Amino acid sequence: MTAFKTIKGVPVKTISGDRAGSSFEGQLYYDSDGAGAFKFVGALGAVSTGTWASGGNLNTSRAALSAAGNATTTAGLAFLGNTGSVTTASEEYNGSSWTSGNSANTARRNLGGAGTQTAGLAFGGFTATANSADTEEYDGTSWSEQNNLNTARRELTGCGTQTAGLAFGGQVTTHSALSEEYNGTSWTEGNDLNTARSEDPAGMGIQTAALCAGGDSGSVSASNEQYNGTSWTEVGDLNTARAVLAAAGTTAAAIVFGGSSNTVNTESWNGSSWTEVNNLATGRTNLAGLGTSLNALAFGGSPSGTATEEFTVTNAVKTIDLS
Repeated sequence: MTAFKTIKGVPVKTISGDRAGSSFEGQLYYDSDGAGAFKFVGALGAVSTGTWASGGNLNTSRAALSAAGNATTTAGLAFLGNTGSVTTASEEYNGSSWTSGNSANTARRNLGGAGTQTAGLAFGGFTATANSADTEEYDGTSWSEQNNLNTARRELTGCGTQTAGLAFGGQVTTHSALSEEYNGTSWTEGNDLNTARSEDPAGMGIQTAALCAGGDSGSVSASNEQYNGTSWTEVGDLNTARAVLAAAGTTAAAIVFGGSSNTVNTESWNGSSWTEVNNLATGRTNLAGLGTSLNALAFGGSPSGTATEEFTVTNAVKTIDLS
């Protein structure tokens, strides 16, 4: 048989036993235990799990808030929501605690979010009297008004960056399948979701590779769809149908958590299917989440409006047939 080094030009380490963990992430190795096998630490169809631990509390207790979904667990951004009334408050997370930032211009709840701590994007929502099409950008210091969504709506979700954002789903007069793309200046209508839904489905990924999971399409949904930058395709459903949930990750590796009936359930996506993993410590609905990998933050929501939890991933080991 041709050696892997001959094919790829690099040797493969021989190690005894499984080597799950961040220090081995992305490594291919040969397991000399037992019959022996080639193994890979990380994605490639493996299910990665992890544990939740308490983080620093939000300063402003709130539900129906949003976040810069592509931010990291050491540089997070939470904004707007419902404190008993709609709020403009935003906060930044440094890996251990939240600091109040400058307020947004338009108070609203059940809105979409995208971007990072220094380049955030907030869009849509409900102002307490009407659906909103407002879009605002955050530069790490202040919020500025931008061009509106084409269709005002609440209970939508989104993902991506400040210059390549994606908004989908929501409530117009009923559940919506609408999808819009943002280029840093304006929104353009894209192809619709296959399943119209509202009640804050989970959004994760980037503009050209996104997931939309859960929500409400007349009843609480387990439907999961993947976007390739042009169209949406039905892929593997959640194990537990739910709305008003949160998420983090990409189309290759993601987690969803919380949601309907104050659930603690967390599920991990490996690119093709969802698997139940370790639960949140505190069940809640109408929460927010962020993270570009399986290392994620969950924060806010009802009934625990200030609670923050951090998910730290332990990479699974995938046995690979290279014969």
